[in-house]
Amino acid sequence: MSILNFNQIPTKTTQEMIMDKSKILSTAYLEKNAPSIFAANPHKDRSAKYHFIPTAGVLDIFQKKGWLPVKVMEQRVNKEDKRGFQKHIVRLRNFDQDLTFKGNCIELVLVNSHDGTSAYQLHAGVFRIVCLNGMVVGDSLFPRISVRHHGQQEQDFIDVSYKIIEDVPKITEQISIMNSLQLAPEEKEGYAQAALALKYGEEQPPISYDQLLAPRRTADKADDLYTVYNTVQENIIKGGLFYRTGKGQYRHTRPVKSINEDLRLNKALWVLTERMRELKAA
Repeated sequence: MSILNFNQIPTKTTQEMIMDKSKILSTAYLEKNAPSIFAANPHKDRSAKYHFIPTAGVLDIFQKKGWLPVKVMEQRVNKEDKRGFQKHIVRLRNFDQDLTFKGNCIELVLVNSHDGTSAYQLHAGVFRIVCLNGMVVGDSLFPRISVRHHGQQEQDFIDVSYKIIEDVPKITEQISIMNSLQLAPEEKEGYAQAALALKYGEEQPPISYDQLLAPRRTADKADDLYTVYNTVQENIIKGGLFYRTGKGQYRHTRPVKSINEDLRLNKALWVLTERMRELKAA
């Protein structure tokens, strides 16, 4: 009987994990978790001037160019009549072209609503496989594309997908620079303190800066700017950091589930990281 050698068991490469088509969300999954995507008409409060841009139709257009959904989130509603029309966000990955680099992958982030609470928006995103972390690129590097609900042609959406692909070198270059810059302890502290201010504003943060800097896995025990950025971003967005209230009760920070807050924090953290990069490179 032969002895099983675990070192000989083939494992998936980072690229294979990112491009694994089993990650593609099915129509049934989308219908269950974000039915607002499939609204057949706008909310009844919309005027005759409102041009309906159905998300499902846009997804069909992007699918022709290889962009397929890998993550979705739907905004909670306060008014029951808005259910099925509310804001939603879909992350798309291109399975026809290799947009991976150093354990990262460029994604397309689509935001829309059918109740008038949001224009149709497109952002560039970055997915990091080591922590299954999805980031959003700042407007300074890839300006947000926002389309009001008026007449739009299929080619306009196709052009956007081309623009994302064209801008991949710019995004990968900036990430490579972030990867090469090492932060001193005091620089990491300053970065995390600034991130706390982005999250809590003038309120007293319930957690400390060193909690934001605590990596969740061995692979993130590094001092380069990109890894620190990912660690801080993940801790803020995913939550789960324990703290003690003034009454001595133990609580943990909540994950960010608001689409608006998710985009705001992701964009702000990217800009903060760009500023740190500029300071280090000066």
